[in-house]
Amino acid sequence: MDFNDQIMLGIETSVLINWPRPRIAALPVSLVLSVVKFQATITMQFNTIDGQQHISISTLPDFDLEFGVQSLLGARTKLEDVPKVTDLITSKLRGFFIDKCVYPNGRDIAMPTFWAKRDIYAKSQSSSSNNIGKQQ
Repeated sequence: MDFNDQIMLGIETSVLINWPRPRIAALPVSLVLSVVKFQATITMQFNTIDGQQHISISTLPDFDLEFGVQSLLGARTKLEDVPKVTDLITSKLRGFFIDKCVYPNGRDIAMPTFWAKRDIYAKSQSSSSNNIGKQQ
C-alpha cells in the first residue's frame, strides 16, 4: 500500500505552568501534524474466535512512515519548528503504530454473520426438499 498525499491535523492549546503556585503562566502551543508518506505491506488473516469470524489486519515491519510536524511555542517570543518537539512527537507516533498495527499485533475486525444466515437458509431449504421427496 502506498500513500503519497498529505493528511493534516492542527492543534492549538496552552500549557499551564503550576509551579511555584497554580496557573502562574500559560504557554501557547500550536502544532500541525501531517502524514507525508505511508508505504507498507498489509496482511489480512481470516480467523474464527469463539465461533465468530474475524479479519486480522496488520502491516509487516518493513513499513515506511514519514511525518511532518510544524510547531509554534510562545506568545511574545515565538519558537518555530523546534526539533526536539518534532522528534518527540514523531517517535511517540511511530511507537504507537508499531505497538498497535505491526505484525504480530494488529486490528481484529468481527465479520457480520449474514453469510452464516444464508448457509442456514440454504440448509433448511435442502432439508425441506429432501423431506418432500421422502413423502412421495
